[in-house]
Amino acid sequence: MSFFSENKKQSLTVYEKKLLSFYCLGFFCESSKAIIYYIVFHFLGFQKEYVIALLLMATLRISGGGLHFKNYFSCLLVSFIFLSLAILGGLILYIPLPVMIFLCMMCLITAYKLVPIQAPTRPGASEQLINSAKSHTAVKIILITVFICLFHNNIYGNIGFWTLIIHVVQLTIAKKWRK
Repeated sequence: MSFFSENKKQSLTVYEKKLLSFYCLGFFCESSKAIIYYIVFHFLGFQKEYVIALLLMATLRISGGGLHFKNYFSCLLVSFIFLSLAILGGLILYIPLPVMIFLCMMCLITAYKLVPIQAPTRPGASEQLINSAKSHTAVKIILITVFICLFHNNIYGNIGFWTLIIHVVQLTIAKKWRK
């Protein structure tokens, strides 16, 4: 007798099926966009900068959400603009570390109030999920702020800073569009 035959089969709830479908579609779309962006930034000579901006943006969006579009190409374009702004900001706009830290703390407060901003196609969030998203976002922003402090004289720390700023700006835009 096998182990599997002794266990009862458990089926997914309707909510779990919808959530699984949402995650699978999201993974496919986000992966395809990441590949397209990598190709573009590779040809522009900014693949390392892109990878840093993408990792930080993805880290923040996973728990906090952000702007969502119904059309794949709109999302592709707007995400490309946000990533480009974060990279360009990181390349050319340096501000003093104390100002960066102050703005990071303002981002922390703002993001905590705004998140999660979910896609309209995602199944609704429970109160527990909302609180978890707020906590995870706060911890991630604190860790990104530490990263920025450690590498503030480095292009990657500066890209991290501008990625955080751009993320909170797009959260603010998303929240206003929802009203």
